[in-house]
Amino acid sequence: MGSMQFEITNSKGKKIVCEVIATYHDNYSNKDFIVYTDNTFNKDNN
Repeated sequence: MGSMQFEITNSKGKKIVCEVIATYHDNYSNKDFIVYTDNTFNKDNN
């Protein structure tokens, strides 16, 4: 399976490409969840 990506727009109007890490469907609540990253680092490289 290839990587899944989507684009968001931040509060400053900049478009950012995000990569999906994981998805999850909860049968109890019938809700879907997504875990994603924009592959950026903070000042401490975390």
